[in-house]
Amino acid sequence: DIFGQLIDLDIPPSKLAYHLHTDDISKGANLLAAYELGIRCFETTLGWAGGGCPAIKKNYGNFPTIQAAELFEDHGAAVPLDIPRLKKLNDWIEGSIQSDLQEMGYFD
Repeated sequence: DIFGQLIDLDIPPSKLAYHLHTDDISKGANLLAAYELGIRCFETTLGWAGGGCPAIKKNYGNFPTIQAAELFEDHGAAVPLDIPRLKKLNDWIEGSIQSDLQEMGYFD
């Protein structure tokens, strides 16, 4: 609704970006709704890094890049990423350095 209101105020979708925090991958429907409005800039994260939000207490982690890429691809959008390589990178982050990132505060 917020993006629709901004577009109604003559702010072009090309000037908007979506940064989603979630604990539920099914909320990717919001990403698709933004895409359908013409938004093409989406901020996501590898391996759930960057969880939470310092401005809003009890906020959830950033939406994972791999899930966003697969979601867009499944809905026919052109995804300019190498998804198999992205999966490998995501798995490496989760398996190799996630505990280090947690200690540094990159996860809730």
